[in-house]
Amino acid sequence: MVLYATGAIDLTRSTAPAAALAATALTAALLTPVIEEILARYLLLRLIEHLAGTWTAVGMTAILFGAGHVAVAAANDTLPAALLYAVPGTLAGVLFAGAYLLTRTMWLPIALHTGWNLATNTPFGPDAFGAHRLITVIPHAPAPISGGVYGTDASVLTSAVLALACAAVLSAVRRGTPTP
Repeated sequence: MVLYATGAIDLTRSTAPAAALAATALTAALLTPVIEEILARYLLLRLIEHLAGTWTAVGMTAILFGAGHVAVAAANDTLPAALLYAVPGTLAGVLFAGAYLLTRTMWLPIALHTGWNLATNTPFGPDAFGAHRLITVIPHAPAPISGGVYGTDASVLTSAVLALACAAVLSAVRRGTPTP
């Protein structure tokens, strides 16, 4: 909403059919986070942690998570434009890894990932991937500020919020105590 309030983006209501909107919401908000978190956190993070240590596992899985999001974006656009996703995608990977490490269960990273997708991708996400959104984002500010065609996920403001959340979660992981 900061992007909207500052004039970096405008929002318009989608004209997509309700069934298409529901299919996008179901996929983006439920199926994708469950699959990605099981692969990235439950399988890969635990394996790397066992082999190389916790912080190596966090770093490697976060980089792979960010790279995966860049690869999806690059399939739909040029690589330089898709690189807008690198930082927020990697930071999200750190956040979700930290959430797993705090609880050693999958419910928190899946819930955070689902909530993130519901809050950003489903209503405000990029139309660049051919998915139907509840609200279409019309960028006015330069892509690093507005997220450009990739929506609010690729904004530097989003990266700043993610960085603060990562710092809080990783601090709790280092202390060894989950905190609300």
